Amino acid sequence: LDSTFSMASIRPGIVHRLDKGTSGLLVVAKDEHSHMKLSEQFKLRTINRVYVSLTAGLPTPVAGRVEVPVGRDPNNRLRMTAVVGAVNSVKARHAASR
Repeated sequence: LDSTFSMASIRPGIVHRLDKGTSGLLVVAKDEHSHMKLSEQFKLRTINRVYVSLTAGLPTPVAGRVEVPVGRDPNNRLRMTAVVGAVNSVKARHAASR
């Protein structure tokens, strides 16, 4: 391994926490090789995230797309929220879900 990596950076275990403040989903590696590769993907932002939702009953409509800018919650700076009318705002980022 490259000497620039410390042993702590390649250890098996928690790689990344997704969606802090919402689902709290964790990405965990079972071995050193997986940990190193997953960490690299998060660092390079090449990781592909796929979310699955469980619902009770049948949602209406059964398919769709939600496209709303997301920014900081004005009441709690640690949370993110939909920002109404912020299409061109630098304080909001594009967000879309199918």
